[in-house]
Amino acid sequence: AGYKQDNKFGDWFMYNNVDWCAIFVAWCVNQAGIGIDVIPKFALVSDGVRWFKNQEQYRDQGTYQPEGGDIIFFHRNGRISHVGIVTGSDSERVYTIEGNTSNGVFERSYLLTDTYVLGYGLPAYPPFTE
Repeated sequence: AGYKQDNKFGDWFMYNNVDWCAIFVAWCVNQAGIGIDVIPKFALVSDGVRWFKNQEQYRDQGTYQPEGGDIIFFHRNGRISHVGIVTGSDSERVYTIEGNTSNGVFERSYLLTDTYVLGYGLPAYPPFTE
């Protein structure tokens, strides 16, 4: 779970020694050149959930088949606690990449029915052009 430490993601965000899973997502978004109108720059996981809900681009776990590029939100002990990026899903699992997990950045997977998964932010990506 969360580790508070200095790292390149916190250096970029100019907000270090905090839980950095959301900062990792924001860093990836920035590196990909995706605008903050598509995925906001956020450090608190709950702010990300709130933003996607306000945009009506949020789906609860169990009501939606996640797709690569979605933002996955987690909760534990009654609090919104973690976030990652969906890389894909199949009929049983959702696959992610997450920062601030096991003290690093790792690929993970979860059952689609896993109660740790809270829901998904569905970014309105612009059309792909070459």
